[in-house]
Formats: sequence, C-alpha cells, structure tokens
Amino acid sequence: MSSTGKWKLAAGVACAAVLAVAACGRDIGGPAHRTVGSGGPLINGARIRGTLMETVSPLIATSYRPEPVRRDFSAVVDHGRARLDGATIALSRGLPSAASDVEFTDREGRRARVVAHASAAGLPPKGFQVYRDGQLLVDVTFRWQNIDGAWVLGERTLTVYDHGRALLRHTRALDGATLASGGLRLPGLGGTASLAAILLPQRLEAQWYRCLGEATETVLAASLVSAATVAFITAPSAVTWGAVVGAIGVYDVAMDAYFNCVFPVQPRSDP
Repeated sequence: MSSTGKWKLAAGVACAAVLAVAACGRDIGGPAHRTVGSGGPLINGARIRGTLMETVSPLIATSYRPEPVRRDFSAVVDHGRARLDGATIALSRGLPSAASDVEFTDREGRRARVVAHASAAGLPPKGFQVYRDGQLLVDVTFRWQNIDGAWVLGERTLTVYDHGRALLRHTRALDGATLASGGLRLPGLGGTASLAAILLPQRLEAQWYRCLGEATETVLAASLVSAATVAFITAPSAVTWGAVVGAIGVYDVAMDAYFNCVFPVQPRSDP
C-alpha cells in the first residue's frame, strides 16, 4: 500500500471513531543519549535502539486518564534519517532557515497556516504550529541533541487546541538510545560545524509550493487530532482515546512528510 493509501486508511479509522462518538519538560536528553555511537552515527543500514515512552496529560478535568506507554524500539537509518512509527527520530542536518511561515487555502476552501521554526539556521526543528481559519489546532515542540554530528530526538511534545483552549498534551520521549554497528557511512557528514555546509542552495518558497500536497495533508491531520480530542474530552473512554491515538499517529506521519519535502535530508557531494 502506498504512503498516501496508508494515510487515508489511518485517517478513515480515526474519523470513524470520532463520528461514532459524535453520534452517541522533563529533561531526558542528557546521559541517556551519550551512548549513541562515535565518529558520526548516521550510517545507512545501521539501527538505533532504545526505549520509547509516551505520556498523556489531559489539560482539563476528565474521568478517563490513559496510562503511560513504555516500549522498546528499533529504527533503521536510511539516507541521513531514521524514523520510528513514520516520524523522524534522527537526522543528519538542520533546517536551511530559522523559520518557515506559509499561508494558503486548503482543499476545503479554508485558510490554513503552517509554521516551522528552529533556534537558528542549521539546527533541527524547535517548534511547529498548524492554524486553520486563524485558530491554533496543534502546537508541537521538539528537543534534540547533537550526537557526533547528527541530531537525535530527545522529546516531542504535542499540545492540542480547540477554539483557543488547550485540551491535551501528548509526549513522546526516547531513552537509552544506542546505535548498532554496520552499514555504509554517508558522504560529507562530520561534526556540528559541517551542518551548514551540507545545506543545498535553493529557493525555500519554490520548494514549499512543490510541497503543497504535504502541507494540506498536515493541516487536515491537525484538524483530525483536534476533532478526536474534543470527542475524547466530551465522552472519555478507551474507544475515544483510541481515536486520539490514531489521529496523533496520522498527524506525526503527515508532519514528518511535510518536513522531509520542504527540508529534504541530502548529504553533500564531495569533490
């Protein structure tokens, strides 16, 4: 099944659950990540292993509080990027600019805005917000560590909004990440100083317009997360929480596809 097909299938499952209901920082980025390889960890075919911890904090009173989830993970490095559950957890370069703020009319005729920003050019994403008709839907913050010239995700925190009210906070944190040996090293990946050198010259505006489809899917996924969260808050249960989990998974994948389209990870071609 294609990535678009998987996205539509996941979205359909989450939407069905939402419609059924409608009808009726912790700092973990220190020593835990210092075991990630040496001499440049982003090697094609290598595996990053560790523990994923997911916690949920409803920001308004609710009778159902999901339990934290903790599980081991293994992710394969592929062309400067490693993903877990479809979302990036390690990458070889940061954003080519400190901020990207775009507005457009989505396929439903509504005004959408997508904002991505880093602390500075050459650093990985620090924040990502999606708005629709002027209303903030989802606010995501990232915390990364530079390990031997690559960026490894420490924590991703997602806050869901509805009409200006924060409803829920979902955190994914990596702990004890280690890198298995093997694979082929990518060219041109060195320490922190080399991050700016591998940025390809390109007009960011032109790159974004090529990625309009990915931006639109990200906005729709954010809307799905907000709708599922409202359903969960209105009628908290394992069923409605399952819809939230599915919607967040769809959103993480859509957001990652948008980042990868606008800011593709491409190693420098050595002379």
